[in-house]
Amino acid sequence: MAGHDKSEARSEPSDTETGEDQLSECRESLLHKVNGVIEFYFSDINLSRNQYFAHKVLEDPYVPIDLLMTFHKLKELTDSKEVILDAIKMSKMLHVTPDGKKIYRTTEIQLVDQIEEHVIYVENVPENKDIEWLRQIFSSYGQVVYVSLPVFKKTRMNKGYAFIELASEKDVAKAYEAFKSTDLLICTNMPPEELLSIKTHETDNPADAPEVDRMKLVNSTVESRDLAKLGMKVMMKCDWRRLRNRYLNRLHVQNRTLKEESGAQEEECTYKKGLIVKLQKSKHLGNLAQYIEGIRLRPNGGVVFVTNHAKSDFVYIRFASAEQADALLSSDAPHITKLEGSEEVEYWENVTKIVAEKKERAFLKKIMKKKEKRLAKAQNQAGSVSDISEHGNTMDNFDNLVQNLQASVAEDQPVVDPSLRSKRKKKRDRKTGHKYVR
Repeated sequence: MAGHDKSEARSEPSDTETGEDQLSECRESLLHKVNGVIEFYFSDINLSRNQYFAHKVLEDPYVPIDLLMTFHKLKELTDSKEVILDAIKMSKMLHVTPDGKKIYRTTEIQLVDQIEEHVIYVENVPENKDIEWLRQIFSSYGQVVYVSLPVFKKTRMNKGYAFIELASEKDVAKAYEAFKSTDLLICTNMPPEELLSIKTHETDNPADAPEVDRMKLVNSTVESRDLAKLGMKVMMKCDWRRLRNRYLNRLHVQNRTLKEESGAQEEECTYKKGLIVKLQKSKHLGNLAQYIEGIRLRPNGGVVFVTNHAKSDFVYIRFASAEQADALLSSDAPHITKLEGSEEVEYWENVTKIVAEKKERAFLKKIMKKKEKRLAKAQNQAGSVSDISEHGNTMDNFDNLVQNLQASVAEDQPVVDPSLRSKRKKKRDRKTGHKYVR
């Protein structure tokens, strides 16, 4: 009996052994995550999208580990170089240099042209699910390259929609057909404001978000591959972008209409009658500048603006109110009269034209500065003017930009500078809450 008791006691693991096993499992899980993140950084998909890192890799394939450790996603997982070196040992596409300071890719780089063709937009993601759950669901259709799952900042709960990128168009077609066969496709002609990505982008608190009919699955494991039970719906990202752009264009038109209405109201307020006084230049006035300054310094003078052109025989003085203008007229000076009728209208039209021209010059000057900045940056990266010949001459680009602005206004479309498309694209992604989570 005593021998039997000893064998039973020996078969039970001690607390120390259990703790060591748990630590080993945690470290193994961490290494897999670190390896996955670093492999994603070096993947064809990321290099096709991330111009900064692609430039680094193509310029020098041996990337310092210290550089990788500055990247946000890797920094969240670990700050240990030892963990990174151990994780790379698990990779089939990455190796470490003998000195242990750099990582390089062993497979050939093949950049992808049409990335959006590999991406599916998903709605009705269960509120308690995470990236790994989505990865498991869609891995049955092919290799999942990345999952973007936007979350609310305050609660970190997902917003109910995601973007899934698969390795090939064949995998995408397979997933799309699976959802199509169960009638789980999002209508491509739906009102854009009904998209979850648009419904939830203006709030960071789920309590303030519109009510969304989505499931809450208790068990976090993938119990079922039955898509009907999961309740998620999909559409191609290119169709999602078309709807999103339609919504943004509509917003653009509404904002421009509001600005025009606001401008019309301001113009209507500006065109108050009886504010302008015309002063005829004559020798008996003496020093004209001192005479005008005397008008300015009168008690409750109310002078707002003085127009004095050298080639004109008149000086135009604008007052804040008609009463203040009348007060100057009551001084019984024959050389001072008030503008009325067509003469007054013509004055205000000239003022409006001058203000509009100033705004246009300031706007074009601002765009010109941005353009020159981008060209200078391209020159620094390329190392010579010949390497960036596709950018063309600065003034030619500026002329093309002005033509593009005029054409866009004529067609009632948002103004888009072709060289700034990527910047506009990122800005629109931020507006719709689309944030990549790799």
